[in-house]
Amino acid sequence: MAVGARRALAGLLLLGLAAPIGPAYADRGGDEIEGQATSGSAAGKIRSGKYTGHIIEDGKPSKKEWLRFRVTKKRKYVTGYASRVWVICYSYPSTYTHLPVKFRAPAAKIKRGKVDRRWKRKFTVDGERYTFKGRLKLNLRKRTVRGQISVDFASCATKLGDPPYFIPLRARHK
Repeated sequence: MAVGARRALAGLLLLGLAAPIGPAYADRGGDEIEGQATSGSAAGKIRSGKYTGHIIEDGKPSKKEWLRFRVTKKRKYVTGYASRVWVICYSYPSTYTHLPVKFRAPAAKIKRGKVDRRWKRKFTVDGERYTFKGRLKLNLRKRTVRGQISVDFASCATKLGDPPYFIPLRARHK
């Protein structure tokens, strides 16, 4: 929601011209509770607990590339996301190498049944400073969780071409 739209809604609420949505609206100072099932919403289908899955290559799950994460009991956060993906690294003049990379992503807030989390971490290898960039997108509203992951560091990325280097993933409740 744009800043101007928020201000307009706040003004209407102060004047009593708009009613808050649901009983939980006032509990958080005007923010709608994530995971709250509203009419026509599939957000109520999110299940807490462990999820496991695989990266999708050529329409099939890759046995070498896996992922796992947990949805908190109140269904507000995805935590403990860990994954193993193969990245493509470029070396001058024209050498490409495939390397497996294991990593962890920070906790991500679930908003309307979806997750879109970006993060950066600095690291040093042989005195050189690098930045590890990642982005995780998940749709938790369906029985099978679908999404995308992107990893980029130094001269390595999950795919060739222009960023964001997304590769598809699929997971199920364990």
